[in-house]
Amino acid sequence: MKNQGPAGLGGATVPLYLHSNANTVYPPNELVGTFKPCPDATLPKSFLPEASAKVCLVYLVPKGQKLESIDLQPADAKDAVRFTP
Repeated sequence: MKNQGPAGLGGATVPLYLHSNANTVYPPNELVGTFKPCPDATLPKSFLPEASAKVCLVYLVPKGQKLESIDLQPADAKDAVRFTP
């Protein structure tokens, strides 16, 4: 992810949600302890314009549902940007 400015976003959580085929939106799950493949979901404390960072999010989908998209929801669900597999 890259901050294209104009403000710093240090320490912010990225508003990405799993959208299932049941038209339900789920937040990422918080992991307790160390999980090496997915170290952190929060942006670095200093994340000024032009800075970039890798984040990792883990989602659990209820049995019987499937991933439809990952949605970036900056404000309202109707304005979501959808990333499909």
